[in-house]
Amino acid sequence: MRDDYRNYLFEHYLNVVNRYRPKFFVFENVPGILSAAPDGTPITELITRGFEGIGYKITSELKNAVVNASDYGVPQNRSRVVILGVDARSIENAEDVINKFYNVILPKYCVKKKVTVREAIGDLPKCMPVFDEISHKKRISHKTPECKITWHIPRYSNLRDMDTFRILEEDIASGLREYDSKKISELYEKKIGSKSPIHRYHVLEPDEPSTTIIAHLYKDGNRFIHYDPEQQRTITVREAARLQSFPDDFEFVGSRGNAYQMIGNAVPPKLAIESNRIVREVIVLKRSRDFFTVRFVENTSGGIQLRASRLFSSKEEAQSCLPKKQVQKRTGFRSPYDYL
Repeated sequence: MRDDYRNYLFEHYLNVVNRYRPKFFVFENVPGILSAAPDGTPITELITRGFEGIGYKITSELKNAVVNASDYGVPQNRSRVVILGVDARSIENAEDVINKFYNVILPKYCVKKKVTVREAIGDLPKCMPVFDEISHKKRISHKTPECKITWHIPRYSNLRDMDTFRILEEDIASGLREYDSKKISELYEKKIGSKSPIHRYHVLEPDEPSTTIIAHLYKDGNRFIHYDPEQQRTITVREAARLQSFPDDFEFVGSRGNAYQMIGNAVPPKLAIESNRIVREVIVLKRSRDFFTVRFVENTSGGIQLRASRLFSSKEEAQSCLPKKQVQKRTGFRSPYDYL
């Protein structure tokens, strides 16, 4: 991975930010970026240095910037590094804003109950298997159900794979769960006739968020097997899209392989929407200083002298920290949304 150009794509993002100079930006990447050091220098160090060089502050604790999409309503465990950048040239207390973003605002938007695979795709019509030779010669392994929802079309699986899917699906559905990594590798060797250093099959747990949807789906879906033992198949494009939180009216242009690849590479729309709401609150926070800022001032013989300034997330929080004697507070608490 030393020569992988993707390690340095952030430089193009940095150039765009520097050109347009937004007050805030959101940068998203895979967690692997936290440990990447292709030339010996950690990528995180290059990112921090790069953005500071053009006047932007980001968190100094990037390991704490990892979020899981399932915490924000996406039916999928998908960890990503989310970096909020603040233009320190135009925004006062940039570090305070960043700390507030990670410690107060982000956690506030987490869902109380995560969405499961069954809740996300369980209502879609079943794609029942067929076993006759004629159908399989035509590369048809399942019936395509009649429904108004597009892209709910099963991909072809041969009889050997269908039987493997059934064995693993029944293991989950029955609650036995006998097939650990070792037994799955043994099953693979028995079915294929060769060994594999990794097990190549995974059934999606119905009552948990999905594993991370990846672009590899365009090649095969063996690590995204539907949980229903009656169906003996991998997930359809529409099911993959739902697990990425795409709405059913979203249309994918191109081949099935193209669609799987686009879905695997996408930022989950639900996470994008929540990110927009979260950043909007950050912007509101900076606009509504009367609501979020309390200035501690001291009465002196010559008048009032400013001693400190601090950000708060609510009127109640601010008032609880106000000293009772020889201190005045800035008045006029209002809803931050009055400033939009």
